[in-house]
Parts: sequence; C-alpha cells; structure tokens
Amino acid sequence: MSFSYSDETTKISNVQICGSFDKWQVRHPLKFDPIKNKWEITLKITKGSHWYKYIVDGEWRVNKGEKFFKDENGIFNNFILI
Repeated sequence: MSFSYSDETTKISNVQICGSFDKWQVRHPLKFDPIKNKWEITLKITKGSHWYKYIVDGEWRVNKGEKFFKDENGIFNNFILI
C-alpha cells in the first residue's frame, strides 16, 4: 500500500507514518520526491481496516486528502480498508 503526504504551505523536513497495522509501535520514515513535491512510502499491510496518522516534524497530523474519521477515543485518524 502506498502512502503520501504533502503540504504546500509549510516547509517540511521529516515525515513518518504510524498506525494500527503494526500496533502503533513503528514510525516508518517517508522519502521526499522533489519532482512530485510529496513525501512517500510503500508498506506491506495485511488485509482489513487500519487507522494511521502522519508525524510531520514531530507533530501528529491527519492527511485531509485521505479518509479520516474520529476513532472510539474521539481522536481523528486516517483510515484505510484493504
């Protein structure tokens, strides 16, 4: 599964992704593609539903360009169903 993050309004130096697909235990670093002007990563993820969030320069953020919902704890996270 491919994930990407971009923000035209802010200069970003580091993006990671973390999610329920590995029990929120691993921060996977994204690589910046200067041609696409996006941070990207491809991860092997098991089938099912998964919550995830991006860590942008140390700050947890949802990608508003992807599906996101409030979880059972009232926290907004991105969501994917594979």
